[in-house]
This record gives sequence, structure tokens and C-alpha cells, in this order.
Amino acid sequence: QIATIKYLANYQDDYAEELLFKAFSSPYLQVRMEASVALALKKSEKSIGIIESLMYKLPPYAHIYFPGIFAAIGTKNALSILKKMFAHSHQEVRLSAISSAAKYHYDEFLAPIRSGATHSECSDQEVCACALGVFKDYESINQLKILANSQSINVMLAASNALIQLGHEEYTEKIKNCALDKQPLAIPLLSEFRNSEHLLAGMLSNSNYIIKLNAALSLLKMRSSYSLPVIKDILVGKNKSIGYIPAFSQGRSLMIWKTVSNKEQLSKKYHIDIPAITHSFKEQLLISSLELCENDFISLAKDIFLNKEYELIPLTTELLENLNTTQSMALLEEQSSRIGEPLIRAYSNLALYRINGEERYKNNIYKWIKNKNNHDLFKFRDLLPFNDGVTKDNASLLTPDETSKIMIDSL
Repeated sequence: QIATIKYLANYQDDYAEELLFKAFSSPYLQVRMEASVALALKKSEKSIGIIESLMYKLPPYAHIYFPGIFAAIGTKNALSILKKMFAHSHQEVRLSAISSAAKYHYDEFLAPIRSGATHSECSDQEVCACALGVFKDYESINQLKILANSQSINVMLAASNALIQLGHEEYTEKIKNCALDKQPLAIPLLSEFRNSEHLLAGMLSNSNYIIKLNAALSLLKMRSSYSLPVIKDILVGKNKSIGYIPAFSQGRSLMIWKTVSNKEQLSKKYHIDIPAITHSFKEQLLISSLELCENDFISLAKDIFLNKEYELIPLTTELLENLNTTQSMALLEEQSSRIGEPLIRAYSNLALYRINGEERYKNNIYKWIKNKNNHDLFKFRDLLPFNDGVTKDNASLLTPDETSKIMIDSL
């Protein structure tokens, strides 16, 4: 059902929209939520009533998933519902409503956001400070300066970052000092600052792995080769029981990544699919690594092949195919005849066939498909947990497993 929704979401016609409405009769909540997102991305005015009805069938704490949906639709009626959520009984829903209004730059919500910045609750101050920076609200500079001196680290960081967005560069020192004081939530903000590369590189030797991890992620965002050793450790490290999950500040405007041990065991205990989140995180790192210099990316790809990281092989070969340079072609050619690794050979041959269409690569793919003719054609990986963000990236929530993917791509 979710695969069907993903397919229909790509079609901009009335019939596809009509079919998506049928998904609301599904007994599965995640199917109905995915249909809501698909219709929101189509900005479907007709969907507002049925999505609102679905929301009120759920307990109030679950309403956190809906502000982003109504904000994505963006019509007068949808924004009227979003406005009501600013006064929701659950704080997490209110914070989500503020973040969603800021994400889509709805200026009509600026007045309540300015008001929220004066509330006593630190989480309200944090998310509103962040929103005021997004809106570049110069009228709020004095209030942001007050919040930048808050005793709450989260509020201080959000307000200081907002002031920097408004042209007050002197507040970068506050964030840098906070990062040097080993406050992890300050580290991702450094990636936006000039001349912070060496500061972040120095954190890679920190004994606190959360500091080291997030410094490397910030360096990767800056396309710095300093990030490569840590990125390699994440993607091809020997300890496969380690999982990676996001951790948020109280107001949810700041986020870092942290590690958990025994990811399978913790998934069962807390009913969160940590392996799926970890895999998605690793794929995003691999995609971002393509922005490094070519030698760095080729080195990383070689390690993925060498260490037989099968879950990353499909994406690695696809990225090498898109890179289409002398080095990437040579690596694919090398892997296309690798002994004892049929899956790696198959993906490499497929990539090479798509690049130049040579008959020998096609014949190799045919042989592999014939040997796998008893495998289910449609076999999906586990779904990622539904989140409160509405983006086209949600299409990556559902993907075939490695064997199914190559069969489908080859056919």
C-alpha cells in the first residue's frame, strides 16, 4: 500500500489524487499518514477535511505529526488549522506548529512567534528564537539579545544563531566558546561559520565520541577531508551492533547524532527501528561524501567494497555511475569481475552497462538474474518510523532490499 502511495505521489493529475483518498480506508495508520503527506505535497485543498478528521481520531500527543502537513498544503483553510495548533494542549505540538510556520515562511504567524519569545518556558523561547532568525525579523533583535544571555544553553544557542542570521557576527564567539566547552548542540552550528574548519578538526581527537562524531558531520557538510576517517569508521567500522539516532534539544530546534550500543536489542525494548534509522543515516553520509574531493570518495567506495558492506553496495555503485570519471569507471570495472562476490559483481556490471551499453555486461547481468529466479521480486527493507517532517525525501522511506533492487533495475 505504501509503495502504491509513493508511486501515485509522483503524478500530478486528478485521478492520482482520487486514488490517494482511498488509502484513508486502510486499517494501517502509517498508510493513512503517508497518504496525508502525499496529498500535502500536492497541496490538495480537498484533503484538508479528511486529514483533520484523521488527526482528531488520534490521541492529542500524536498531533505532533500534523503541523508540517497543514503547513505544506498552505491554503487558507490549512493555515487556519495550523494557527489553532499554536494553542494546543501539548507543548510538543505547539513547538511543531511554530517550526512548521517558520519552515514555510508564513509571515502571518510572526506576531504569535514574537510573543512566544517572551514566554518563561525555555523550550518556547528556543523554538521562537530559531523561527525569528529564519524570518530575519529585525524588530526582534533586542529580544534575541536578551535570550542570547539566557542561562539555558539551548536558548542561548538558538538566539545567538538567529542574531548571526540578522548580521550580528559577533555572536559567533558565543557559539564557538560553547562548542569548546563540550556542548554537543553547538557543534552543528559551526558548519555555517567561516574559519571554523580547524576548530572542528581539533575536536576529532576528543575522547567524547559524540563530540567527535558531530564535529566530523559538520566537517563533511563543509566538504572537508578532515571528516573522512570518522566517516569511514561509521560506514565500514567493525562493530555492527552500534546504531545512530538523532537527539534533539528541548525545543527541537537543535539536533545532533549520537550512538547507541546493541541497536537490535534497544529497538525491541523501545519499539523504535534503530537499524532502519542507522541505515538511512549511513546512506545520507555516503551521498554527502560525494561532495568531497574525488580521491576521498573513491577511497571510501573502495573500503565499502573491500569490507563487503552489502547494504551500501547499491548506492555506492549508483554514485560511482553518476560520477562517471576515469577512477570511478576503473573501480566498477575491477568489481565487475570480483571473485566470490556475485552481488557486487551484478551491481557493478549493471552500472557499467548503463554507462556504455556493452554486451558483455548485459550477459553477466542475465546470468545473475537466472540464478536468482526464485527470489521475491518485491521485497522491501523495513520502514523508517514516520516523522513530523514533510519533504520529498520521504520517498526514501521505502526501498527494495539489495537483491530485489538489482532485479528490478536490471529488468
